[in-house]
Amino acid sequence: KNPNAFSVKNVFAELDSSRFHMFTKDGMVMGVGFNGTVDAAFGEKPSLTMNLAFDEYTFPEQIFESLPLQPKFSSLVSTVHLSSDFHTFRGEVSVQNSLGLHMNGTVLLRNEPNHIAVDQLDLISETARLSLQGILEHAGRFNGTVSLTHLDLSEWITRQQDTDLTGFLLFEGMIDSNGQVRGVDLTAEDEETEMYSDK
Repeated sequence: KNPNAFSVKNVFAELDSSRFHMFTKDGMVMGVGFNGTVDAAFGEKPSLTMNLAFDEYTFPEQIFESLPLQPKFSSLVSTVHLSSDFHTFRGEVSVQNSLGLHMNGTVLLRNEPNHIAVDQLDLISETARLSLQGILEHAGRFNGTVSLTHLDLSEWITRQQDTDLTGFLLFEGMIDSNGQVRGVDLTAEDEETEMYSDK
């Protein structure tokens, strides 16, 4: 079996020529538990609304196994509220974990013929901000920019020293047919004030 194959379980759905409705209280998608609703209308003004909460999830280690550095990400719990006309997707997201991470923010995506454009992904906590813009091509290539303000990596990655990162990161790479991230090129300019604060 392909561990990356798309699969959904325990989901109830209704579909006809004009609408789609899905709901679940204990669903599974690709091994991750979730609950919530998805509603779509297919009339003259097509629309999509998603209100989903995902259970604790950890990125599979094999996703990053081809990279020189292999971070061990903490498990994340997330919620997503999106509305769309099937071209533009906008809404709110929330991520948190047991390491103290708790960030809320907004997302704006566009579904183009050859790629998905992330026009805005802003996550904000009491002390930090992470903003991302980028493109994911349907062929697997991706690139983008991340802006960081007072980001503490120890809230995202296990066994990581406290950090206070402010700056930006340019990235590009490829997601292959097995779901692995390859050929990542990073360019960063940042200021770190926590790790070396005693020096």
